[in-house]
Amino acid sequence: MHSALDILHTYEGAFPVALMREDYGLTDNDLVIVSAMLTSYGQRMEIPKGVCETEFNEYLINPVTGRTSRSFRYCGKVDMISGSDLWEHKTASQITGSYLDKLWTDSQIIGYVWAMRGKQHIGRVVYNVLQKPRLRRKDTEAIETYAKRVAKWYLEKNRFHRERIIVGGQMVATWQYDLWAVTQEILRARKVGFRRNTARCFDWGRACAYLPVCQAVNPEMVLEIEYEETERHPELSEETKREK
Repeated sequence: MHSALDILHTYEGAFPVALMREDYGLTDNDLVIVSAMLTSYGQRMEIPKGVCETEFNEYLINPVTGRTSRSFRYCGKVDMISGSDLWEHKTASQITGSYLDKLWTDSQIIGYVWAMRGKQHIGRVVYNVLQKPRLRRKDTEAIETYAKRVAKWYLEKNRFHRERIIVGGQMVATWQYDLWAVTQEILRARKVGFRRNTARCFDWGRACAYLPVCQAVNPEMVLEIEYEETERHPELSEETKREK
């Protein structure tokens, strides 16, 4: 979805949804939702152009001494910058007042504003929220019938919202202090060991992916048999991941 929005906000003309199947391995059901969502989005919302997928790689800075960290970097990718606005694309099953109220606590976006300092003036953050349908294709339902149902759902009302938030200097400064404190906890844990937080094992209504490791008598064996090591941060380019 993010890739489709990048194209919509970068190029002129309609997005060729069919390419999503080949490039991203989407199923027929996925394509129905993507097509209906993007069609309705293009009809209902203004589509400002901008620079998409801007990557950054910045060493953290001690907020007290101003010195650069020798151990930690902050790397990531900004969805879009349009003028002085930093855009963050979100999908949500519901767009409610409580969902929007939580956006100001999004420390990731505050970090993006910090990372872009000196490169791009950011006046505000625009959360571009697209609602996902809860409609599911029935077992015997033809794909054409399902597509009509999803399209009708998007036609019923506007399923999109843009929330604009000003990220002030104090918010950025607080983010710096908080993140620096986390890095110091990590450094201490590397010396004495990481403390398990069993209160978080079943967040989001499901078990943590690493619960079997914590439960195992021989966790090393479970790691070797049940898990595989993958590339870190595959969404970032090799140039960005390379140390400065």
